[in-house]
Amino acid sequence: MAVNYLKLFWNIQEIMIKLLRTEYCDKILSKYQDELLPAESFEEYCDVMGLLNVIQSPSTFLKDVLSSVTVSSS
Repeated sequence: MAVNYLKLFWNIQEIMIKLLRTEYCDKILSKYQDELLPAESFEEYCDVMGLLNVIQSPSTFLKDVLSSVTVSSS
């Protein structure tokens, strides 16, 4: 079983190296710098990422997620 995980690890590593050596890396970095970094709100981020069809109200979604994660103080 461990041999299968090791082979999977090496396959993933090989794919990642190929991706990093290709133009896709430049495209991903460009999208990040040009579209994601300038996003000034979660709603704008959702718009850039094409998530508005999944998350209709980003502000409500974010409030719901944050309210579901409560921190208990002792």
